[in-house]
Order: sequence, then C-alpha cells, then structure tokens
Amino acid sequence: MIKWLIAESFFVKMTKIKYISILVTFLLFSCEKVIDVNLNEANPVIVIEGNLTKTPVSVEVKISRTGSYFGSAPVTKISNASVLLEDDLGARFILDELEKGLYKSRNVHPQIDKNYKLSVEVEGKIYEAFSKLNPPVTIDSLTSAFSEGFAFLDAGYYVTIYFEDPAEVKNYYQLKIYKNGKLKNDFDNLIIFDDNLFDGQKLEIQPRNILFIPGDTATIELNSLDKNAYEYFKTFQEVISTNPGSAAPANPNSNFTNGALGYFSAYSTGVKSIEIKDIAE
Repeated sequence: MIKWLIAESFFVKMTKIKYISILVTFLLFSCEKVIDVNLNEANPVIVIEGNLTKTPVSVEVKISRTGSYFGSAPVTKISNASVLLEDDLGARFILDELEKGLYKSRNVHPQIDKNYKLSVEVEGKIYEAFSKLNPPVTIDSLTSAFSEGFAFLDAGYYVTIYFEDPAEVKNYYQLKIYKNGKLKNDFDNLIIFDDNLFDGQKLEIQPRNILFIPGDTATIELNSLDKNAYEYFKTFQEVISTNPGSAAPANPNSNFTNGALGYFSAYSTGVKSIEIKDIAE
C-alpha cells in the first residue's frame, strides 16, 4: 500500500505502509477575520448559509445581506424571510426565525440518500439550492502522539484519524476538530478533501494546525458532503488564499439560484473522541 504525506500543495510518496497518511496543514480562517486581498465588490446581495445534519439532527439557516462576500461593511441580518425545506418525496418543513437572521426547525428527520431543496424568499425574490444527504463514513480510531516538530510545524501533541474510504463511491470530506468541546475551526468548512487519490483505501490523517496538551480531549467529526457543497468550500478556500495584490477573484461557487451567495449543505457525520495522554505515561 502507499503512504501519502500531504503538506499544503506538495506530496511525498512512501511505500510499505498499512495506511495512506495525509498530513493536513490547511490554514484555518475565521469568517470574522479581515482578509487582506482584493476581492470582487458588488451591490448588496443576499448571503445564505444553510446546514442540514443527521447526527445530531439539525437544520439551521442564516440569512444576511452584504456588499460583497468578504466586504468590511457591517453585515445586515435578514428578518421575516420565508424558509422552506423539502425532500424528494414531497415532505415540507417550514423553518422558524428564532432570532434575527437565524432560522431553524425541530421537526425535520433527515434520511440518508435523500435529496433536499432549501427555498428562501426575501422581499419577493426566491433563492433555491439542492443538496444530497450522503451516508456517513465511520472513524475507526483516533491516536495521539508527541511530535518534536520540523520546518514550519511546531512541537506538541497531535491527533491522528483512521478511517476507510468506501470503494467505488465518490466521497467528499470535511473535518471539524474540537478541543475540550470548543470547535477550533472558526470557519467550519476549511479542512476539506476528496478521495480522488485514495478511493477505497484505509486512511491515516493528521491535522497539523492544532496542538494539544496532556489532559485535553480531542473530538473529531468526519463529515460526508455532497459535490456541490464541496465545490463551494473548495472555491472559498481558493479565494481566501489568494495572494495580496493579485487580481480580484470570483466569489465562491454558490449552489443557490438567483444570485445569492453562500451555500446549502446536507451532510452526515462520523464522530469520535480521545483524551490526550502524557507521553511518559
């Protein structure tokens, strides 16, 4: 079997290893962070962030208006929108506004392999997006180990994630990492990858952004996305990594119609936790 060591955009190939190993070093950014690059400006537009999850069951939609997706002007949260979720069998769920710009429903029971449509009506204009809820991929195990560090990587304890990619199925993944119950990705969707290089293989993934100390608890979520959501997060990642001073890039690829920015993502989750132990124990 082949071991792949992935650090940003380069690959190192090693052989005779049980698992394919992926060293994840994607930079994590906050959606609150000011991005110092030239981005597309536009007239005020609707931004919709919709998530439908099965574990735990949740549907949440945030709606706002902004001058550009990464603009510095204050974001206006949108009230009194009509938000409707439908599955491919015709079941309909109306989301309630719990606070300004935030819409939820407790009546949805997501089903694997179903297609969902999210419809948002704001000031007489309708925005729609579709997403499929793919089956979850189980995390087999987690381990932690101390690393002395090298190059741009700091010394400390890191967590390694082991799982097996389903064979002959195109899979799109997102990792969420929690340290002592707190999500470490300020923006939830920036550690992403697909199985283009390792379909059907056993994988060993070690994110190198987050250091732990003995006594910490690390919780890992492995989210299975559909293609449209993955493409949105991929292009978002490309936009925020654009070098300062370069030509203004396009906004991320939204899966909403009618010019809305943002995304709708139905996803399933495999989750596992580990307590970090002192190397001397």
